Amino acid sequence: MRFHRNLISKRPLPVGYLAGSTDNENSDQAIFQLGGKFVGFETDQEGVLERISVQARLKPIVYEPESPINAVINIQGKALESYELYTANKILERYGCLKAFEIHFERFLTKDISEEFKPESSILYNKQFAVQTEPTCILKQEILDGKNVVTPPGISGKQALWAYGGYYQPGCALNEVEQIVFTPVREHNKTGLHLSRISSWHTKDHDIVWLFPFDHRKNFSVLGDIEQGLAKFKWIQGRDEEGAECSVTYRSFAVYQRDRMSDLIEIDFYKEKTC
Repeated sequence: MRFHRNLISKRPLPVGYLAGSTDNENSDQAIFQLGGKFVGFETDQEGVLERISVQARLKPIVYEPESPINAVINIQGKALESYELYTANKILERYGCLKAFEIHFERFLTKDISEEFKPESSILYNKQFAVQTEPTCILKQEILDGKNVVTPPGISGKQALWAYGGYYQPGCALNEVEQIVFTPVREHNKTGLHLSRISSWHTKDHDIVWLFPFDHRKNFSVLGDIEQGLAKFKWIQGRDEEGAECSVTYRSFAVYQRDRMSDLIEIDFYKEKTC
């Protein structure tokens, strides 16, 4: 089977080098066309790098609801003054709350990679954050049979948490970019908001009720995701005579944030597999 792939530059052969005969080893003549042209070959292993370093750019995507969203705490049937979410200059909202966080390819840092070697997509990583979409989040507190009952969930001894979005601000480390949750609280005669990182609940002894679809596999920070291999790209080596794709997938395993005030980072990838 013959594939077509762009040739990665190699070290030039010494003057006077004479290749040995391969007449008895390969009956299908290889066709080389240099200068950015395609190269015919019989294997997909040539020129495939085991490890690649990439410079990438951070792309936080701010959540901007189309209409106001409020949190209200109701105590013994009395609703307190509401708290409007996602407004400017409020705690974590100062720099905007994220609905997603992306990392985009900028350039290769590994030397001797030809211009033809490019990721299939410029987006190396995409993390979606859960955000609040309902117009009103109501937390009721009642004394029933001598117990403080909170609704939701409607029973005693539970801690209800709503999704707020993702946290990010210029200068923060990648391990700080993660899901934020909230619960309405009473502040005098007004509704306040208790915001916390989702990671802060890993070690707390609470019986939690998640008021949003919660996937424990997605509770890592951006740093944790990258170290778990969730940043990736695919290099399309070529297609065979029948049009079947031959590709190599690279997955992340390390990241370096040289300057926290910069939106540029460096990521190391390893070759996952070949076709």
